[in-house]
Amino acid sequence: MNFHLPHHGFSFEIHDAWLKAASAVGVVLEREWFHASFHPHPVTLVRTAHVIAPVRAGGAIWFDEPRMVEILHKIVHGHSLPPLIAEELPEPNPYRYRIHSGFHRFYASAALGLAFVPVSFTPLTMELQSSFHF
Repeated sequence: MNFHLPHHGFSFEIHDAWLKAASAVGVVLEREWFHASFHPHPVTLVRTAHVIAPVRAGGAIWFDEPRMVEILHKIVHGHSLPPLIAEELPEPNPYRYRIHSGFHRFYASAALGLAFVPVSFTPLTMELQSSFHF
């Protein structure tokens, strides 16, 4: 199934079989964000539309099937997931946040129509920063 991110102007696909395996076909959630598990740093809810959509190295958007199915399933059934790790972007910028960890959680949230994502603005270590592809 194709999903459109209107605030980014592009679409992404999650295979119908994955949605079915996660019990996520036709689901309309009553809540607007997934439950965040304990995190040692503060967690804040931010609008999904304010987060720049993360992309994989080289600009390719792709998902790991078992990981996406698990995350979709957990969100649909109200299980906790770690918050996304993000940084606030300087002004002026069309988006307010950039994700460093939480690629699948971001897109699963967008696919399920969640208006918010839980985010921690955890300070990044130099080792962790060097592992990200911007």
